[in-house]
Amino acid sequence: MSGKNRRRNDVDQSISQSLPFQIRCFGPNRYQFGLGLIHQKSSLLTRSQIHNSEPPDAMSRAVMELLAYKMRWHRSLESWEPPRGGSRRVQFDSLVKHLFAQYELPAFMPGIWLREDKLERRVFMHLAKGLSIRTAGSPIRCTRQMVPHFMTAPADLTVAQALRWAQVFALGGDKKLARAVIGTRLRDIQADESFWDQAVAFMVRESIGPNEAVEVIDFLHRQRFQSGTQAYNFINFNQPLQPELSLKGRTRVWLRRHIANWREDLGLLEPSLGRPTHWAPTDIRPFRKQRAEETWTITEITSREELGAEGGTMEHCVFSYLTRCRRNLSSIWSLQRCTASQNTRVLTIEVRPRSREIVQVRGKRNRHATGDELNLIRNWAAAEQLTMTRA
Repeated sequence: MSGKNRRRNDVDQSISQSLPFQIRCFGPNRYQFGLGLIHQKSSLLTRSQIHNSEPPDAMSRAVMELLAYKMRWHRSLESWEPPRGGSRRVQFDSLVKHLFAQYELPAFMPGIWLREDKLERRVFMHLAKGLSIRTAGSPIRCTRQMVPHFMTAPADLTVAQALRWAQVFALGGDKKLARAVIGTRLRDIQADESFWDQAVAFMVRESIGPNEAVEVIDFLHRQRFQSGTQAYNFINFNQPLQPELSLKGRTRVWLRRHIANWREDLGLLEPSLGRPTHWAPTDIRPFRKQRAEETWTITEITSREELGAEGGTMEHCVFSYLTRCRRNLSSIWSLQRCTASQNTRVLTIEVRPRSREIVQVRGKRNRHATGDELNLIRNWAAAEQLTMTRA
């Protein structure tokens, strides 16, 4: 057997071993033809990093899922012709559309196969038949005005994010606000979607900017859905403080006043409980980069005073993460630019220590990071083996 055929067999054997249990039970051999055909036509299953029994990556697993749904195919695998010179993702999207789509799909829909989400699979099958998103049974209410914005949502979104994107645009919001909203907890389906429908409408109506929207969503969640203990960090109250909070008839001035009062309470009352003012650092190392006459640093915040200074200077709600820091659920880092005359706080970074994920990056008043700033963070992430979700 030639070396090339041996490598191909190693890949196919590794893929077979990692097939879902139910597929193995019915006999993986019935899938070998499909795997072999895809392997010949494209680079989807050509992975140099697979050695012996190393499991396939997310895209290879998604290919197996496509084969498992053969009864739902609209076209045969044999008739698929992948785009020439396309990346693995371009080839994958082409394969998904070829097999399933009877009608035009939104650009982000093929990507749902790279995730294991029952709602997304259901919506995909619904749309692939040419049916409307309005009848797909999503918890996020979809109006007629939302449909065209959903169908043209960016390719990097999930179904829930695309619905939220369409929600913002249908109400009169813009791209910056939509990106800000789907960068918060509203990226996912929420327990009380009717309230968040009202909240998004409020932000558009009151011309809430993208940076302020992040803090508004965090505040509303803490007041209406979190227990008093979680929302304020210092009181013993297991129920939400404002479970009936409504935005009907409210204004931006009213909301800003309540947010300011909340932040003041966090800063003034919490120390009276005598809780620890410092916590242990993580095993993640700080970062330092010299550039001409300035030095860029990323350092961990490990004290209440430092966290308060970060939130006060940056004018955002990072101080509300105090309890999460103490419990090692979040680690907060400060990107600063240092010159001979002064140090300037530039970005606040949230890391989940247990998964080593960078989950949020925000500047003053919750602005998003620039490309150059993100490059510095990516260098640090690579050095410390951190992953970055959409920040």
